[in-house]
Amino acid sequence: MTQDMLFELPAGVDPLAAALGACARFTAHMGTLTSQLSELELSEDDVEQVEEAFNQALVALTGMASVIIGLEREVDGATCTHYTVLTDAEWEPLAQGAHARADIYACELEAGHPAPHFSLAQAMGGTEDSEYVWVRWSRGRKAVVADVPPCPAETVDPDDDGDSWLCQLPCGHPGKHSFEMDQPADLARQPKQEILDKMNELLAVHQGPAHSE
Repeated sequence: MTQDMLFELPAGVDPLAAALGACARFTAHMGTLTSQLSELELSEDDVEQVEEAFNQALVALTGMASVIIGLEREVDGATCTHYTVLTDAEWEPLAQGAHARADIYACELEAGHPAPHFSLAQAMGGTEDSEYVWVRWSRGRKAVVADVPPCPAETVDPDDDGDSWLCQLPCGHPGKHSFEMDQPADLARQPKQEILDKMNELLAVHQGPAHSE
């Protein structure tokens, strides 16, 4: 199972210009609507609908930013700092697996590895014959891929309980095994404002400084 998410546009359309234009329109519309909505008395149902719509828009923005800008988080350890998200459409076929949907999917490879990034998205099937599904992304491309077994490596020396640790990374991964790296204690969701700030920085770089009359 492979689901490629390519940013394809009709011939002659500049994808960067299209992305920047979409972000600029989104920012302008949200600013206007915020002012208007602040004057209304919203019910709890209204608030829930707004929150759901905002979260969907945020996921779309984050997904685009992760493959264009390369969104990163602070990590105390040896793992890669990049992360991405899964859209509703990408998550839907995985919803019946063993794991709940995560807010972000952090790359689990060693920092400084060659592209692409990998994060375990789901384990489908029973415990004995689970199919591991990964989200794989790099600049300009994101895919949800299956049929990639976990790395067979395990620790040489057992721990205090007499058990060995298996590597939790995909088979053939570059860099260290998962049990050789310090794992971050908290993969907290990247703050929404920080994501929006990154998008604003990208807009500013490509649009240039404002010109005063």
